[in-house]
Amino acid sequence: MIKFKLIYIFMLIVSFIYAKLSGGNFPYYIFYILFLVGIVEVIYFYICTKYVYCNFRILKKSFIVGDNEEIKLIVKNDSFIPLPYVKVKSSFFEHMCNDYKGNGFYLKQDGSYFVRKQIRFIRRGVYGLGKTDITINDIFNISTISIKGEHDENIMVYPKIYELDEIDKSYSNMLEEVIVKKKFLNNNSDVRDVREYTNGDSIKKIHWKISAKENKLYVKNYEKLSGGDTNIFLNMESLEKIKDYTAKEEELMIDFTLSFLNQILKREIKSNIYINNDYEKVFKIENHEDFQILGEYFLRNYSNSNESFSKFILKKIKNLNNSSDVVIITLTLMKEDINNIIYLRNIGYNLKIFYYDKNIYESQILNELKDMNIEIYEFNKIIKF
Repeated sequence: MIKFKLIYIFMLIVSFIYAKLSGGNFPYYIFYILFLVGIVEVIYFYICTKYVYCNFRILKKSFIVGDNEEIKLIVKNDSFIPLPYVKVKSSFFEHMCNDYKGNGFYLKQDGSYFVRKQIRFIRRGVYGLGKTDITINDIFNISTISIKGEHDENIMVYPKIYELDEIDKSYSNMLEEVIVKKKFLNNNSDVRDVREYTNGDSIKKIHWKISAKENKLYVKNYEKLSGGDTNIFLNMESLEKIKDYTAKEEELMIDFTLSFLNQILKREIKSNIYINNDYEKVFKIENHEDFQILGEYFLRNYSNSNESFSKFILKKIKNLNNSSDVVIITLTLMKEDINNIIYLRNIGYNLKIFYYDKNIYESQILNELKDMNIEIYEFNKIIKF
């Protein structure tokens, strides 16, 4: 849409009135010149609407949280007319870059201008490339035109999956003991082979007989475990409800959840994950295809539940044997949650808790839970941003 400045419209009207009132050739010359300028502007902008456009250039459309990528927006002028001043503004860049205000530039005939932005994806989700607005000023600076473009493409940003068996040895061993049952660790018939001890290996995995014979420490490598299902409860309560935590920390919780499930799947252990979100979801993870479906769910869903996590667990856990191993993953442990955890332990459930440590829980409370053989771990110390 073409917009003429008020000063031009005022001058055109005044020149027409002056020509009508005074007569003569000169006043009409002034009016005709101003009117002709307006006609030229309309033709000029008509050409712009046909030959000026923009598009994005992105090497790939799928990323993971933490990736950095240069995104290019190309503004192209295929006409024979130079454009003295062009301003382009992208809703995508506006959403992804805090300091983005748009870009202004001169665009020569049959030329291109590249807008480059380095984007770091810090949140999972589906990001539409949105709309662009190209504003062009004419050579006389009396009018402007806005050319709007829509981009249908989407960028997918998936949660990051950490290889937990490659992180710091102390955490790797701890997770190994969480995933693998203790009775399995003590069963020599399931030992696949041995290797030399390295700093950080669990003492429980040392093969004492071979170590004594060889006069150096060796540890056991076990066969993959095909055991019972692991039951995981994930708290996706709304961040407005959990006021001490941010979207960045919620993202780390989802990253850890998928990383933990990936580690279980690599050991050929089946799992069930119960998700407390605005719509309750249960996923059975038996193979890589199931794992991908869960990843797609997290891609398109954020924490948005208003239901109490404790009530959700009590509702869903009724169908589980009270000797089952239960893994709870949550950002926070509210008083209601802690009381519920103690109750579940008292009636026989084996509980393992992963939470985000922000030093808001008294050590006395955590020690009380540990004294009840409830295993508690801070997942933000296992994986980090």
